[in-house]
Amino acid sequence: LASGRAPTVASWLTHWHETIAVTRLRPKTYENYGSNIRNHLIPHLGHHRLDRLQPEHVEAAWRALADEGLSPAT
Repeated sequence: LASGRAPTVASWLTHWHETIAVTRLRPKTYENYGSNIRNHLIPHLGHHRLDRLQPEHVEAAWRALADEGLSPAT
């Protein structure tokens, strides 16, 4: 992550997944998290800057994912 400007949700999630989660998760869990990040979180929330992410953004993403047929467990 570059310093000076707050990262986007996409860049933070990618960083977290590739540098932090990889050392802490079992392989299948790591794979599943990566899939959910790429397919669900980044498309809905990735463009937001992390320091400007609001509960309303998360709620809208949650509704959109539910409308796509995803269960809360996903």
